[in-house]
Amino acid sequence: MSTQAKTVPTIAIGINGGNIVPNLTNSVLSKYKEGITLRQLLEGSGVIKLTADGKDIVSVNEVALDSRLHWGILLNGDALTSEKRMDMIIKEDDILEIVVKESTIRAKVKAK
Repeated sequence: MSTQAKTVPTIAIGINGGNIVPNLTNSVLSKYKEGITLRQLLEGSGVIKLTADGKDIVSVNEVALDSRLHWGILLNGDALTSEKRMDMIIKEDDILEIVVKESTIRAKVKAK
């Protein structure tokens, strides 16, 4: 009989505050299972809080951003921007990263 403990598969979620919030940069593990969605993975991390509708990130490690910034999600290096991104099925070898991004609100500049 084997005494080896069964390991629960996990996936690392990189948290990258960049130059904007450098003390937030780290990595967290979330439980992984076949067919898990991005929403389920983020909620299972224990440190990433989503909006009530589950479409966006509200805070990471209790850190909320002001209106000039937002949480971006990178999957294998590509930004996820679609409305359906939280319903994507995550694969065990996917590389997931949460990044702080500047919001792209363009101010109107008056021409002289």
